[in-house]
Amino acid sequence: MVTLHDGTEQYGCNVPPIHHACAARALEACPHLSKLVDRPLRCTDAGRVIHRTDVTPGLEALARTLPPNVEVVFSCYRLYGVDFTRQVLEARTAWEDETRARRAEASR
Repeated sequence: MVTLHDGTEQYGCNVPPIHHACAARALEACPHLSKLVDRPLRCTDAGRVIHRTDVTPGLEALARTLPPNVEVVFSCYRLYGVDFTRQVLEARTAWEDETRARRAEASR
């Protein structure tokens, strides 16, 4: 989740989006992914790419080698809108609830 200047949060991800049909095929074809119970979320929101020009963790040494006053994009991510953020939060809550219930059942 990314906290915006107004204090609200929206879903942001640095992994590029994947076509829903391709994600479904990957779930079936990959021996690791096929074991997942979770299904990909359908996203109709293209989001917008946010470029970070602040020095992100792990890139401090590289930043020191750059000339002063040169703007460099150190990282970027895609920021999604309110509707897809809601979908992600609902999916995350459902996953956490299911996991909590499974663990409680296993500890009995």
